[in-house]
Amino acid sequence: MSVARPLAFLLVLAAVFGGAASLGWAVGPLERGAAADDEAGHGEEEEGEAMAAMDGPAGLAVAEGGYRLDLVTRSLVAGSTQPFAFRILDEDGVPVRGYDLEHERKMHLIVVRRDLAEFVHVHPELGADGTWGVDLPVGDPGAYRVFADFTIDGEKHVLGADLVAPGIFEPAALPVPAVVARVGGYEVRISHGEVESGVEVPFEFTVYRGAKAVAVDPYLGARGHLVVLREGDLGYLHTHAEEDVLRFETTFPSAGRYRAFLQFSAGGRVRTAEFTLEVPR
Repeated sequence: MSVARPLAFLLVLAAVFGGAASLGWAVGPLERGAAADDEAGHGEEEEGEAMAAMDGPAGLAVAEGGYRLDLVTRSLVAGSTQPFAFRILDEDGVPVRGYDLEHERKMHLIVVRRDLAEFVHVHPELGADGTWGVDLPVGDPGAYRVFADFTIDGEKHVLGADLVAPGIFEPAALPVPAVVARVGGYEVRISHGEVESGVEVPFEFTVYRGAKAVAVDPYLGARGHLVVLREGDLGYLHTHAEEDVLRFETTFPSAGRYRAFLQFSAGGRVRTAEFTLEVPR
């Protein structure tokens, strides 16, 4: 056996247990991040409501609030689209079958590579036995984090677990903060006030086609969706745009760097614009 394969696998394991990196695709039916333009989605909640902002980031535990994320699919195959399955178990280990509709979906599955270079957002289908299934596109090899975002009896839950797509993997550096992101022929500009942890900060995005600002279309019960992940532990924040503008209220739980994935609909497709955010204190 050659040395390259075991070495590559050890590099991936080191990334998993050392918290080295992350992902950047998004899937709605099918969506990628700023590197491409595809689709993404969410469920039925009031516009402008910040998910987990009050209590800090979500998605840091595999089990919480009486529920546990049970991965049926235990590993990923890089560079392919593959069936992916998981269950949500209750305290008795029984698969849950009753979920609330949230932004027009009962389950939002978000998958990121741990260096935040890839981001995928898909909507699985629930089987009669309580198993969720979806065709999941996977990019390059590396360590990945899976987030199951769902609501039961009016209570929001986000559970997370790690997976590996074996192969040669070099973590990507987080891009420097910028006020402009480009995706699918659109330019997205971000504006905000002073950013500080523990304080609700308004963020507003404007979408341009050429030199002209364009209105975005309604998408899954909101004008837009914003997922924010903290560099390192991938603490998860999720909020929705208010009324007819791409305006979000977000509270950062700590100082540090974050990667924000803005999902909006324009030109008949869902797009994902990516931003790095710096929280100095």
